[in-house]
Amino acid sequence: MKFSFNWLKDFVDIKIRPEKLAEFLNLRLAETLAEKHGKDYIFDISILPNRAHDALSHIGMAREISAIINSQFQIPNSKFQEDKKLKTKDYLDLKIENAKFCPRYIGRVIDNVKVGPSPKWLKGRIEAVGLRSINNIVDATNYVMLETGQPLHVFDFDKLEKNKGRVVIFVRNAKKGEKITTLDKEKYELDESVLMIADAQEPIAIAGIKGGKKAEIDVKTRRVVLEAANFDPVSIRRSSKKLNLGTDASLRFGQGISPELVKIAEERASALIQEIGGGKIFKGVKDFYPKKQAKVFVGLELDWLEKFLGVKIPESDVKKILKSLGFKLKPLNKNKILVEAPFWRVFDTKEPPDLAEEIGRVWGYEKIPETPARAALTLPKTNEFRDLENRIEKNLLGMGFSQVLTYSFHVFSADKLRELGENLADHLAVQNPTSPERTWLRDSLILNIVEAASRNLKNFDEVRLFEIGKIYKSNGEKTMLTGILASKKTSIQNNEFFELKGVASGLMESLGAEDVWYDDSSPTPYDSNASLWHPYRMAEIKIGPADKKSEKIREHKEEVGFLGEINPRILEKLDIKERVAVFDIDLEKLGKLIQKEFYFEPFSKYPAVRRDLSVLTPNNTRLEDVLYIIETAGGSLLFDLDVFDIYEGPELPEGKINFAFRLVFQSFEKTLTADEIDEKMKIIIKALEKNPEWEVRK
Repeated sequence: MKFSFNWLKDFVDIKIRPEKLAEFLNLRLAETLAEKHGKDYIFDISILPNRAHDALSHIGMAREISAIINSQFQIPNSKFQEDKKLKTKDYLDLKIENAKFCPRYIGRVIDNVKVGPSPKWLKGRIEAVGLRSINNIVDATNYVMLETGQPLHVFDFDKLEKNKGRVVIFVRNAKKGEKITTLDKEKYELDESVLMIADAQEPIAIAGIKGGKKAEIDVKTRRVVLEAANFDPVSIRRSSKKLNLGTDASLRFGQGISPELVKIAEERASALIQEIGGGKIFKGVKDFYPKKQAKVFVGLELDWLEKFLGVKIPESDVKKILKSLGFKLKPLNKNKILVEAPFWRVFDTKEPPDLAEEIGRVWGYEKIPETPARAALTLPKTNEFRDLENRIEKNLLGMGFSQVLTYSFHVFSADKLRELGENLADHLAVQNPTSPERTWLRDSLILNIVEAASRNLKNFDEVRLFEIGKIYKSNGEKTMLTGILASKKTSIQNNEFFELKGVASGLMESLGAEDVWYDDSSPTPYDSNASLWHPYRMAEIKIGPADKKSEKIREHKEEVGFLGEINPRILEKLDIKERVAVFDIDLEKLGKLIQKEFYFEPFSKYPAVRRDLSVLTPNNTRLEDVLYIIETAGGSLLFDLDVFDIYEGPELPEGKINFAFRLVFQSFEKTLTADEIDEKMKIIIKALEKNPEWEVRK
């Protein structure tokens, strides 16, 4: 909020330069910028929400300044003359139908006002802090809002519906479909959740947010109803968000204002309107205030305060600071004080630490000496699961993937989920969903991340996404890792499946998973909906020896996830034309199987030799089977093996597929000769050609 330096001086004696005052406010209250504005200085102070109850006003800020610089603070009296013959109660009545949302409402009638331009001093002040001057009557209410923090409103009395000369102001919830045109000529359709100010016929204002066009003050206005009210902050915030309408009034009401402030602001506004607009102020007000604001008392022990702040502040300073901020004190014993919060601080004063904060910041945090810790500091126990998540994030981001966070609900409606093959009988439903698409808790991350990829494919040629998140089933919840790869780049090979398999393998290796291999999928693949997957492009991700004859297979074989392409029928229902490959991994299971410690293995100082190999096989051949034979035949000298091409096309015999491999040979003991490499290649080729349907292409 912006504050005028000259305006603040109306309430507190400031003898320091504005720049110096800005430094004090930065240290003691909030971030502050000071800028010269003609003969004035304007402070832009970032008031935090916990102090919006009182500090969003010049009086509230002046009170803070008086405490910080130890200067005298005072509020001028609001003096005005009432007409003894005319009484507000004879012309105005109130009907508060929702006292929970409107705990206090004051109305007063003022007659014979003269509407015109505001005096130069008033116009200059409100415009200097960011408000637009409208006319003297409206400007007076805005001025009082900026001064006290209490929003007010004025209605043209003669434009309101009357019964025998009396106006009845209703404070009620809007009716469904009820409409209002606001002062800025915008039209809003309301519902029962929005609180309204209305006359006997229709709404005249959105309570606590914006006035209506019907009772607008103009040059013909002679009689006005001055409104000063208090509204429930939760109601105001919800209505402001629902209508997408934010104002200076809704900002203040939305944070909470004391109902005790209503009377003070009404009297100040009445005096100011009479001063600059003339008129007869009717005697008395209509004041609805059925339940007074509760007082707040907090016991403060001085010994505790010293321990809490880490410094002993003299008792006289403690009392002086609290009194300067408006707190009332009553000694209970030698070491304890009963502190009563002023009405403008009941929202943020509940416990002794709240008082300690006030004392510490005004006294000066910078005065608190640095002292070494008295207790031994120990490092917290490593969260191994979170460490695993961090390593996964780092690796996948390094591979060009972007991390996403989707809702904990399925992003589709019930009908769409059934269309996609989901059995909702197995899903958990929320009792009070915010929308039809937020009814069913996700039992898999797959559909949500596929939907996210679909939206991204509208703007990018290739999408690489991953998510780490919880899924929810009837028997509990668990954390999953799901990655997706989709590309608009079309080719005969369509290698999304194999490319993502390489990503999964690289990730597993970096995490310390040993003997990762890919097996045929079972009829009910890995806790996933089988209908989601492509029937021929899928594999279970397992950790255990690839040699199925191994005696250790029963001991070590463990399924941790699933890899595959999404079924084309599912993609068609989601309007996705590209092939989409996904891996889905149970992180909790994976975390138990990976190697917890890593050991450095020295590099070989002898050069590596690279050879390429191409194998033509039937198109139903598993890549894993070919890799296994090459690895077995290559022995210890085969240091690395990669697939760099998979080809199907018209140049090949019908029903055939070609795999191209890159083999790297290296020894830790010597430089390998060409003859040794050739001998190894012959052994590998011989092993491959034992299958009569396979052909090594030379």
